[in-house]
Amino acid sequence: MSMKQFTKCLMNVIVTHEENLQSWKESEAEVRKTVNAWINHMKQRDTFSLTQLAETRISHAFPDIKLKIQIKLERKIAEFYEKLHSKVSLMKAQKDCVAKLCEECEISGTNVDLSSTIEWRNTELPSALLIDFLDCLPRLYIQNYHAMSTYLQSQGTIGKFLDIKCFDDIMDQYFLR
Repeated sequence: MSMKQFTKCLMNVIVTHEENLQSWKESEAEVRKTVNAWINHMKQRDTFSLTQLAETRISHAFPDIKLKIQIKLERKIAEFYEKLHSKVSLMKAQKDCVAKLCEECEISGTNVDLSSTIEWRNTELPSALLIDFLDCLPRLYIQNYHAMSTYLQSQGTIGKFLDIKCFDDIMDQYFLR
């Protein structure tokens, strides 16, 4: 396989990552709003569960008001959870796709003649840097997928749901912009 074919494969990885990055940037505000609403409703549920309504006038007028409000809160929490879970599923699909593309590039790179990887190229990045990028990018997706999953499983107590900045930073770190 030639260096041109390896470069073409690498460009597929970069384009895919850029598309993923763009989709996350476009949905960032919506995701942040959903995360905040989910956390807020869980706090409301916890606070409301401690509230004593038995001796209040509203409780006498509507004896099952507390149960109805708790059910409504649980439904909203579940709705927000499902929205966030769909984002975790999207990240998993992107992670799998990027890992597959990077693996294909690494395999094609093993077939490139060594002399073509070390020859001087004034306008291109060093092959070693590109190979390192192909190694780091899938790990970035894995890290973010696990961070999102952990955040959801811990009900927002561990970590952060989404860190888009790291997806942007890797492109600058490897001089790909």
